[in-house]
Amino acid sequence: MGYRSDIAIAVHKNIFSLDLIHACIPEILKKEPHTQVGDAFYWFLSGWKWYEGYAEIQAIESFFNYMDAQVDPIKINNGDFTYSPYGALRIGADDDDVQSWGDPNEYQIYLQRSIDSPFTGT
Repeated sequence: MGYRSDIAIAVHKNIFSLDLIHACIPEILKKEPHTQVGDAFYWFLSGWKWYEGYAEIQAIESFFNYMDAQVDPIKINNGDFTYSPYGALRIGADDDDVQSWGDPNEYQIYLQRSIDSPFTGT
């Protein structure tokens, strides 16, 4: 079975336009189901083996690096507000295995921690 991670990724809709001019969104993401909410496109990748040596993981991380280095923040409302072009959050099976890229909070991607127990205390 192996070690698995869940990853949430959001990109501003302008990145999809940019991708038409300069292909930047990895093919592996283009093949995955995604949904549009407001001005962003979202992917939720569940149960992925997130190992740096895997080609698909390298492609996604290269995309994040490209976004950090090349893409200016998206200007919204005539320049009154800016958004990061993307946000992503990955959680692994271990409690301390968390990574984030871009600004996931701007895209309402948050980590929630809770305790599950058969005893509720009542």
